[in-house]
Amino acid sequence: MAMKFCPNCGDKLENIKKFCPNCGESLTMEDTSTVVESNQEEPIHNVNYNAPVPAKIGFGNDFKTDRVIAYKRAMGIEPTADNVVVAEAANMGRMLISTAYAAITDKWFILSFEEDGVLFMGINKLSRFTGQNIFIPKESISEMGYKNSVLRKVFSFKTDGRKNKYYLSPFLLNCDFQKKNMEKLDSFIAQY
Repeated sequence: MAMKFCPNCGDKLENIKKFCPNCGESLTMEDTSTVVESNQEEPIHNVNYNAPVPAKIGFGNDFKTDRVIAYKRAMGIEPTADNVVVAEAANMGRMLISTAYAAITDKWFILSFEEDGVLFMGINKLSRFTGQNIFIPKESISEMGYKNSVLRKVFSFKTDGRKNKYYLSPFLLNCDFQKKNMEKLDSFIAQY
């Protein structure tokens, strides 16, 4: 049986109604053709799903569990924030100014460790989803691990013969899942 989701926020719709109970999106008869369907037997990942409208203006609003869950649900990915961490793309040539460099170039991601691969959800300098997401299938990852650094972990994985590095900070302001999930990093990596 196909499950229906709101085309705006991705919330599961038990019964078609006039409006989504989560975000208020209109679901009138002429709009029901846009309701997203997902077959439960075969997961569908739509990682190019538009970034959700920010909950409110300010810094770090998409670093919240409920925002990550809603966005993942809209993409057809298991709606949980128990397997995600915030990461900054590492550039060793700019190591001393990497945080400023990442903020300027939007090289931040929320990594979601899924059973069939790793989802990189793009984040901008205001900590909001950008809609620029990447999904790396499990079978194309040849190695994965991390090294402890002074104030962060240097996470790396190899895909297509190329090593990719990211900085993972154990604490982030306005992020309600980072500290807890960083403690589970070993179990995330073990599934690959």
